[in-house]
This record gives sequence, C-alpha cells and structure tokens, in this order.
Amino acid sequence: MIRIEKGVPSTEVGSVLRVLWALGLEGSFALVAEAEADTVGQTLDRARLPKRVRPGKGLLDDNF
Repeated sequence: MIRIEKGVPSTEVGSVLRVLWALGLEGSFALVAEAEADTVGQTLDRARLPKRVRPGKGLLDDNF
C-alpha cells in the first residue's frame, strides 16, 4: 500500500487492483484503458500525423 501511495513505478498491477477492490473502486480501473478518455494520448497521436500530403508528380494517363 505504501508503494502505491508513493507512486513507485515498479508496483504490480495486481496490487493496485486489490487496493481498488478493497476501496470499492475497481470499476474505475476500466477507465484507464478507454482511448476516448485519454485526451493527452489523442493530442500526441494527432501531433505525429503528417502536416500535409503532397500531390503526385505527374498526371495519370487514363487513355486505354
């Protein structure tokens, strides 16, 4: 419990789940995996997208 309160990164997920279960908050653990709730992650994903897309160098010849 002390390691969880201190935020030690090597704390096991099972330990965190046991504490959440004991406090009646186990349902909130599902919110961690929701992509819609992760606004920081969405912002980082958008930053990685290309800023613009270049058009092709030549026109396609569609004369068959």
